[in-house]
Amino acid sequence: MRGLGCWAVNLLEDKLYANLNFFDAGQINSGVGGTGTFIWRMGYFDEDFFGDWATYVAQEEGLDGAAAEARVAEITQYPENFATYNDSVLGTSTLEAEGIELQVIYNPTANRKFKFNVAQQETVFSEIAPEYTAWKEERVAFWKAAQSDAVPVDYQSYWDYDNDNAPFDIGTRQFFFTTTLEF
Repeated sequence: MRGLGCWAVNLLEDKLYANLNFFDAGQINSGVGGTGTFIWRMGYFDEDFFGDWATYVAQEEGLDGAAAEARVAEITQYPENFATYNDSVLGTSTLEAEGIELQVIYNPTANRKFKFNVAQQETVFSEIAPEYTAWKEERVAFWKAAQSDAVPVDYQSYWDYDNDNAPFDIGTRQFFFTTTLEF
């Protein structure tokens, strides 16, 4: 933080105190804001939607067990660190802030205190989530290349998959429970 100035004054036998602060602050690689959530959602899209589509393809191709897992891995081609990526990735940004703040405190008696504060600031975020760009540049080629003739004609390409009108709703984790209960 780069403080630009502070003016303070005590008046009326220290019963009235006022200060005026000017500030200019910056932070590089800041985790402030929604960049972490943004990055997490990108990983969620890759894992849940793309992973579910690949699982759907393996199922439609008649594969199960190790063969299905191998087909999903062939389609998704997740990097080695993908299993821990969502849990450890942090989105960052650079921010610059400047502003002014006025604070006035008046103590007319021992039992009374009046406080007044007003502030104005401007904060600018830049270089927002460069991690997203790096991940997207690495993964979008796999998303666009993912295709299978085993699924209905209009849904053979993952990149063009229309989840609103599709015969299979990806991203809902429908493969989570695979057993049925009988009573």
